[in-house]
Amino acid sequence: MAIKAVQQFHLRTRLNTEKEAMDVMAKMKEAGYEGLELCWFMMHPTSVFYRLGLKLSGCAIGTCGRLDWGRLTREAGLQVPGILQDFKGIEDNLDKTAEEAISLGAKYITLSSACPYDFSSSGAVKALADRLNRSGERFRQYGLQLLFHNHSAEFLHTDEGISAYRTVMENTDPSLVGFELDAYWAVTAGADPLQLMDDLGNRLKLFQVNDKCSHIKGKCSNSNIPHGDTELGTGNMNLEPMIRKAISLGVDAVILEADRGWTDGDSVKSMQISGEYLKKIF
Repeated sequence: MAIKAVQQFHLRTRLNTEKEAMDVMAKMKEAGYEGLELCWFMMHPTSVFYRLGLKLSGCAIGTCGRLDWGRLTREAGLQVPGILQDFKGIEDNLDKTAEEAISLGAKYITLSSACPYDFSSSGAVKALADRLNRSGERFRQYGLQLLFHNHSAEFLHTDEGISAYRTVMENTDPSLVGFELDAYWAVTAGADPLQLMDDLGNRLKLFQVNDKCSHIKGKCSNSNIPHGDTELGTGNMNLEPMIRKAISLGVDAVILEADRGWTDGDSVKSMQISGEYLKKIF
């Protein structure tokens, strides 16, 4: 049965101290969430330059990397369905990453982003698939599974005329590489999440959700309307059939992540509002 979870990145600067983190996780449980998906650059200390870059992009993460997330999630009674990792974590530091995941009770290690990457070249994307297969084989030896997470760039078409995402699907071993589908970015790229879920079948292990609204100021003279994040059920994505299909396919978790666009600028309040929507579905 799928659990409801929140991606750590959604909460960002609300997790700076142990007290803050425990208060937020208590509110998560009250809102119906059972898990917290961790992210490598928030569960460990990162350089001041890395944090500054995120802050300048509008996504400050604070100093939560100093905290013991294994102990805190256990004390809060929250599961850790998976950990987002970069290439370094899934290739150069694979053994350490695997051992940490096991200590946290996680089943999945997810490559959070392959960007920057040449998704227009079928050769480059097939080389990426080979890398995923190799890492997936090593993670399997630990009883873990590697997952591939999308943003929008993965839906660019390669020189073979099919999307990079499908190329990854077709060139990875289903026993070694699964998927965490981010519906928001798939919709942003013009893809159909319901069709993607049909194509993925039981390779879909985690399902990440957000909702999308349009913020229009002044007159709109063309179709290039800027989009923004919003709470589940308050935007224009047809979320309910997506969530129900993901559950029917046996995903381990439906995971909320909104980068910004929170009501009153409050990521915790936003999480609570989205939690009420999820309670109506499962």
